Amino acid sequence: MADGQRPGLMVVHGHRAEALLALALTWIRRWPQPPLAAETWIVPSQAVGLWVKQTQALQDEGIAAGLEMLLPAQWLWRAYRSVLGSDVVGECAPLDEGPLTWRLWRLLPTLTDPVYAPLQRYLRDDPDGRRRYQLARRLADLYDQYQVYRSDWLRDWAGGAPVLRGPDGRQTALAAADRWQAALWQRVLADWSSAAQPVHAQAEAPPTLPSRIDIHAAFVHAMRTAQTAPPGWPRRLTVFGLAALPPTTLEALALAARWTQVLVCVLNPCRAYWADLIPERLWLERAERHWRERAQRLGAARMEASLGAEALGHPLLAAWGRQGRDFIAWLQQYDERPLRDAFDAALRALGQRIDLFDCDDDGHRTGGPTTLLRQLQDDVLHNRTLAETQTQWAPVDPVHDASLRFHVCHTALREVEVLHDQIVAALHRDPSLHPRDIVVMAPDVGAYAPLIHAVFGRLGADDPRFVPYGIADADDAASAQRLALLRDLLDLPRQRLGVNTVLDWLQVPALARRFGFGPDDLALLRRWLADSGVRWGLDGQHRCALGAAAATDDTLTWTDGVRRLWLGMAMGPHEAGWRDAPPTPGVSPMAATLIERLQALLQTLQRHRQALSHPAPVRVWVQRLHGLLDDCLCADAQADAAEWHWLQRLRQALDAWAADAQTAGSEPMPLAAVADAWLARLGTARGAAQGYWRGGVTIATLLPMRAVPFRHVYLLGMHDGAYPRRPTTDDFDLMARHPRVGDRLARHEDLYLFLEALLSAREHLSISWIGRSAHDGSARAPCVLVAQLREHVAAGWRLAQADGAALLRALTFEHRLHPFDPAYFPPRPHPQQAPRHDQWTFSYAHEWAPRPAPSSPSAATLPPWQPEQPQSLSALQRFLRYPVRTLYEQRLDVRWYEHDETLEERDLAAPDERQRWRLNEQWLRAVVRAARRGQPVDEALAAAQRVWRHAAASGQWPLGTWGEAQAGAWDESARLAWQRAAAYWQQLDGRTAQRDRLDWRCDDPRMPLHVADLVGEVRRDAAGHRHRLLWQGHTLLDGEAGAQGQRPPWRLDQALSAWVTHLAHHLAGGPLYTWVLSPRGCAVLQPLETHTAQAAWQAIIDLWWQGMHQPIPFEPACALAWFDQQHKRSRSAEAAWDAACARYEGSPHRPGRRDRDALLRRCFPNFADLAGPRAQAADSALGQWAARLYGPLYAALGSALPPSVALTDIANTSEP
Repeated sequence: MADGQRPGLMVVHGHRAEALLALALTWIRRWPQPPLAAETWIVPSQAVGLWVKQTQALQDEGIAAGLEMLLPAQWLWRAYRSVLGSDVVGECAPLDEGPLTWRLWRLLPTLTDPVYAPLQRYLRDDPDGRRRYQLARRLADLYDQYQVYRSDWLRDWAGGAPVLRGPDGRQTALAAADRWQAALWQRVLADWSSAAQPVHAQAEAPPTLPSRIDIHAAFVHAMRTAQTAPPGWPRRLTVFGLAALPPTTLEALALAARWTQVLVCVLNPCRAYWADLIPERLWLERAERHWRERAQRLGAARMEASLGAEALGHPLLAAWGRQGRDFIAWLQQYDERPLRDAFDAALRALGQRIDLFDCDDDGHRTGGPTTLLRQLQDDVLHNRTLAETQTQWAPVDPVHDASLRFHVCHTALREVEVLHDQIVAALHRDPSLHPRDIVVMAPDVGAYAPLIHAVFGRLGADDPRFVPYGIADADDAASAQRLALLRDLLDLPRQRLGVNTVLDWLQVPALARRFGFGPDDLALLRRWLADSGVRWGLDGQHRCALGAAAATDDTLTWTDGVRRLWLGMAMGPHEAGWRDAPPTPGVSPMAATLIERLQALLQTLQRHRQALSHPAPVRVWVQRLHGLLDDCLCADAQADAAEWHWLQRLRQALDAWAADAQTAGSEPMPLAAVADAWLARLGTARGAAQGYWRGGVTIATLLPMRAVPFRHVYLLGMHDGAYPRRPTTDDFDLMARHPRVGDRLARHEDLYLFLEALLSAREHLSISWIGRSAHDGSARAPCVLVAQLREHVAAGWRLAQADGAALLRALTFEHRLHPFDPAYFPPRPHPQQAPRHDQWTFSYAHEWAPRPAPSSPSAATLPPWQPEQPQSLSALQRFLRYPVRTLYEQRLDVRWYEHDETLEERDLAAPDERQRWRLNEQWLRAVVRAARRGQPVDEALAAAQRVWRHAAASGQWPLGTWGEAQAGAWDESARLAWQRAAAYWQQLDGRTAQRDRLDWRCDDPRMPLHVADLVGEVRRDAAGHRHRLLWQGHTLLDGEAGAQGQRPPWRLDQALSAWVTHLAHHLAGGPLYTWVLSPRGCAVLQPLETHTAQAAWQAIIDLWWQGMHQPIPFEPACALAWFDQQHKRSRSAEAAWDAACARYEGSPHRPGRRDRDALLRRCFPNFADLAGPRAQAADSALGQWAARLYGPLYAALGSALPPSVALTDIANTSEP
């Protein structure tokens, strides 16, 4: 047999993954498999497997077929089944982690022996069974690790010996606090043995083996005694890219080499022998320990040699390389010299070697490194000490050497923004660099995924800054949304079912599709539910079950909301409703189908909430959860293949859990344990290589065994505490207390992974971390590995005329807190010119670049306003309330909504200003209507109370006695309003009403303004005087009324809308009395002379015209404060300025007007921007507008009353 086809274990070492892969592919092409036989690869991760396939496809004319990529555990289990038979070795062992979890779950309550006291103490307080399941799962995972790495312990425990065996075979007794582990393992074996006994005496027990220990022992025995290869045994195995393997897998590979050629390609960072390399700290500890004993006898000159001077090599390799060092040393036990020589000869015949150090990607020797990054890697390759490094390399020139960079940012978002700028700059600098040549890794990519989508995903493919990317190891937004829905559905018994929660669920297409909701239905449904007052809870009983106060009805629940929807559809906006239940307004008679769908959803949730509330055996749970999926989720394979596959994974994970949980017996399981187990199964079913090599930048989690080479490597989130991963071992983990060579320890994995990341970067390595506090700018340390790397660079390299510290400063860039900092946008001849790359403080996000702006926010003026349509009175009234907002909406088409679409879910304690205003409008309308119908005051008060009850049922007013008390406090206001309305209708009822039509045009050609509108109904009294009745939700009085003979404290800013209507009537039909009713205070606006009305109207028009061209310095409440001080109280302009300033800027206990309006705050950040400096208060435009607008209005609110109308006082009531 040719050497290239003979079986045996061949180990090839190399420090570059590309060279190792080139050798393996060359070997496979020279000695191909028979036709239709697959080439089997054992790889550390699916990501490495994909890279191998893509590399072969690029070399073989785009074809990579017949490749089978297996993980080590997958191959080992296949080997077990192939050798021992599938009837002996099933899909998993009876004591694997999954089945063992539920076996332990069943056994834990029965462990009453005193040896199990630590377990019983932990389970003492466990009402929902969650702690019991978590303990069972942790114990199953621990015993699963013991089966792989401590099989000798379990064999001793199974034999009744509670001891711990060391690597040298010595035995020590288990501590008393740990003996429960041996006893529990014996109990598990006894439980399996009893379960495996045949039911009938004549029946034979199934020939299964309980644990991996027994399976591996049987496998080893069968392989050593077999005379021929097992059926279907592969002729060749290629083991590629592994940095660690369990001892059992290594032993199985060595046994497989009897009939199979096993090609092991080891990524070895160092060409020298480094199995005895230890960190400097340990070397110093050894020196200190031996010094006293041997210094006098050996002498100081021989001391270093006695300690092993060869153990002092590269400090980073010694500190970070323990995992690789142990694996390579362990692997050498199976590397036989005769076979190695034979394979080396076969490789040399192909132009290759069995060690590939000092070779490039094609296996050819390389020249000396010229960049700092390559020099670092070369030092690791040759195991140079720090002293050798200091004399080996020339000074670094950071201007021309950009291979290594450190970036310090304030937040994770700034890290991603800086990352995007660096990648765009790199792609522009080097046309040969492609996005697929770049990898970005972070300790937790899930935390960075939303930020990456926000920064990288905001640009379209036609933007020159667009960078294609793919995120691995993190669910996309749709998957995360589906998973959140599943978690909520599994938590139905504890869900409040708030209105926003259910509406968010309907955003998931699978749920919306199941119940027939379309995209347009949700907006309509949201509006209906807002008007229906749904807060949370299916009904009153559901609320009580969740701890709410006892409720006698279903108010503010889904049941009440659906009932109101049906009433709204059947009755329309009928005020009385049905049985005092108000109908939801705006529900179309054609909406029955949509309401039925909503009702079906709620009934389904109610049914499954009740079903999930009760523990049940495994069989029942499987039926329940499959029913939950069938009733709530519906996927369309054609419309959304990812959603369909996700639903299939759900079902597969559920069936897999059910198979594992058969060992739990028939005991009812609680929902908490079942839900956690199912979701854990779903997490392990997600594809591990998702997001790799999609043609763009690869973004992934910094995980072990992913040392795939990239030209540019970027590491994010490398701050202190984020990396290395903190140990999560349990305090009863004996492996952590008694480690051995070959153990997989998370910290050692992370150390070696960081070394692999350093060595896998071919041209550029960038490391960033949150190194400054976003609050006070204080420094924050990087993770210890980055600190060690920086310390090593500073000690081994230097600048031409400076030390290592100066070099670190040159390699480290501290970025600004904000992306719009002016430092990122230096002046350039052309605004679209790309930033200079000779400095690292730059940004491609030109949206943040400063633009020429006026000296003050309000100095910009728009082109002349030329409205095409006549303006209405309501538009003018809205402008007077919100001058700046109206400008933005009408002239700039900017809609600024400070509230989101989230509906209120809390029961109302007190209505806000908007709710109170709307409610005031409603009850005033009801009182006026009652007065016009001639109804007595009691019926008017009943109508007002009905408005409050309907508001409470809609969530617009507090429930219970508190709400009733607040509503009762308004009875006096309603009584007063009824009296004024009744007096009005007694005098004017039966009089012919006429409508004034306003058609006003400005005489000034520079102001092409046309106001046209129907003003409203006007009636004449017996004397021929015209009258108009208005009511409004805003109060007219500020505080208590003044003393007799004094003018009331009118809220003139709240009377502006009535004032506009009053003036419009004068222009349209002549003088009149305008009666204004409000929750606090009733007023009568007096008739005006024609010229007075026209002057007052022109003042408002002038304000409107100017305010539609630029943000005008007018705010109604602040103008009122100014007018009150200067014109009503005759104080100085400075005092008026102070009063208006306090109203605008507010205080720590009372928000100001600018705090309530973001647009106003944007245009006038400070009161001085609105009113000018205090020293020039006498000339302030705000004061002038206050006098022009409020002066005529204040005069019109005189003491003269309409003739023949007995209104002796304009009374007011105090607001509760």
